[in-house]
Amino acid sequence: LPESISKLYVGSVSPGERRQLVDELLSARTTGQIPLVMNSHNVFRIRLIKELFPKARFVFMTRDHKSFIKSGKHKWTTDQEIGVLGVDGHIDYPHIGLHWLLINSIALYDLKKYATVDHIHIKLEDLHREESVRTATIDRVFDFLGLDPIESLDDVFDDGFIFTRSGNAEEIDVLDE
Repeated sequence: LPESISKLYVGSVSPGERRQLVDELLSARTTGQIPLVMNSHNVFRIRLIKELFPKARFVFMTRDHKSFIKSGKHKWTTDQEIGVLGVDGHIDYPHIGLHWLLINSIALYDLKKYATVDHIHIKLEDLHREESVRTATIDRVFDFLGLDPIESLDDVFDDGFIFTRSGNAEEIDVLDE
């Protein structure tokens, strides 16, 4: 089944497809800093990424499926109401949960198989819990990545800004999807 999801998931990937992944990284990278690639399609590329970049490390964050489904339903309903998603853009809500389960299961399996000691799994809800849990989660991630500790900023947490880096900003090049 996963092979039908992404041709980059299959075991035998052509040199051209390997080069495509490297080119994606190089074209998006603007500095010589450590790349932090935030691309959801990479959940299907874990094996390939580890083959191409043996030192790659993964921070995998999952969200509670009920929260994901509720948020997705709200977003897609709103998009349809304002015309971003056409009438033909029907979302089959029960399948949203199946989609979430399938993608996260594949990613967790592949991380355990191909990046056993090179991944960390955190839960989004832990970043929204009390300060001690939030700080411990962030500290685990930074420790895993070998970065300096951070100073938690609770007053701005709800504004979408979770933390400030203490001396790490110059080391990370963020590459969004």
